[in-house]
Amino acid sequence: MELFMPYYWLIANTGTSILNNYKRSLSEDARATFEASLSTLVKTQEPRSILEKTGHQNPARALIEAIRDWAVETSYGASAEINSTLRILESRGDDQLLECHLLSSDTVDGVIAARGVELALNALFAARGVKDVAITSHRIEGLRVDSASAFRRKGLPKYIDTVYRILRDAGGYDMVFNPTGGFKSLVPYLSLIAMLEGAETRYIFEHSDELLSLMPLPISIDPSMESAAIPVLRQSSGPGLSAREIEADLDLSEPLYTSSYASLWDEFEEDVYIPSGLGQILLNRAPEPSTDIYLSRVAQKDLKRIGEEGKRAITPGIDALRDPHQLKSKLHGQYSPEKTDCQCLGYGNMAYRIYFRTRDEEDRIDVVRIFLNGNTEHARKDRLTDSKGIWYDPDADYVSYADLA
Repeated sequence: MELFMPYYWLIANTGTSILNNYKRSLSEDARATFEASLSTLVKTQEPRSILEKTGHQNPARALIEAIRDWAVETSYGASAEINSTLRILESRGDDQLLECHLLSSDTVDGVIAARGVELALNALFAARGVKDVAITSHRIEGLRVDSASAFRRKGLPKYIDTVYRILRDAGGYDMVFNPTGGFKSLVPYLSLIAMLEGAETRYIFEHSDELLSLMPLPISIDPSMESAAIPVLRQSSGPGLSAREIEADLDLSEPLYTSSYASLWDEFEEDVYIPSGLGQILLNRAPEPSTDIYLSRVAQKDLKRIGEEGKRAITPGIDALRDPHQLKSKLHGQYSPEKTDCQCLGYGNMAYRIYFRTRDEEDRIDVVRIFLNGNTEHARKDRLTDSKGIWYDPDADYVSYADLA
């Protein structure tokens, strides 16, 4: 009796083995041409342009298509990702895979390899009669081997965020994780996420035909520890916190490094702690705060003006607006609702000032203005009004922060 195999989504790390394998298949002259072409692309192009541009606008189009054609002909031996994905497809049933997500590094050769794998899998699936499988390559910003600080500050968090975004999009479908390719330093994190989220991990060696499987273990995180840590993790995800600040916020009676919370933070710089990989996993598992944040017309312009770096800097403040415990501790002492009709979030040397009003009748906060520190205008009350005296009409031109961030 044939067992029913449920539909599933697949997440696979992708590396550059397909480039090395393709190069080895070439003649000496062709190999030199390939190396020169790849070197030129690495020196002159951005990873984003390789992944997002299509057709003749893509500077790596000819190279990617050559890799695809060779990989389709070579099949299993083309790369670790193709070999393992085809084996997973065979073991789970050819017609059960719905989506395949390839996670690549933030490098030119990484995205070229990912696109080559993506196009090859599309052709190989079609040859097997497997239709309507959505295959998507994701460039993970900051995920590169030449900058440890970029990897810790941006690459690893973005990688974990991307995995969880795909998990949320998958809904109730089964998930299969394939860590065969890509950076080996990511394997523990993908495996841990699989354990916590009940996903199956399947992987294979480069030229093996045996698929190994790791089923999820019955592990969990202490809910009381998780609830205590989440607000502090959110606060430290921007500019970071000192060990003393984390110890105070967690009400610890011992140093952070000896406590059960130590693994949730990474000392990024001297006495500057940001969420570790495990801390980032906890942040992604935590439910979104229910308070709605809306931005005034002028605050929307402020958000655009401060750019991506500014958005990262104010993230702890936006999270604090949704958390009464955090909010109380971060209100600026020089301002009060009676004087300005709004309150100021941010104190001391914090990276931002956020002026806001709370709607008593709704679970909603209206952000009036946003400033980064170093901008002396944040201290002037008249910056909260226009020539008519007031421009943060609660019923005019407000847009949800979730739609803008």
